[in-house]
Amino acid sequence: MTIVFIDANIPMYAGGKEHPLKAPSQAILRAVADGEFVAFTDAEVLQEIWHRYWHIREADKHFDLFPEIQRIDPSTIT
Repeated sequence: MTIVFIDANIPMYAGGKEHPLKAPSQAILRAVADGEFVAFTDAEVLQEIWHRYWHIREADKHFDLFPEIQRIDPSTIT
């Protein structure tokens, strides 16, 4: 089983403005959602995302993204 760490860049690009890495980041998250591989993240990633949105004065976007990131469940790692 493939297990990957989801860094802050993946959800940031996936949910952000048009960028060359937007589609590949969305594909990674879609693959996780489809069960193609197991992924995990940590609190520091969530903090980094919140800090970035706060810095660009769009902190509310973090609250849209957080429930989705929270579904990346480390308890599924065997």
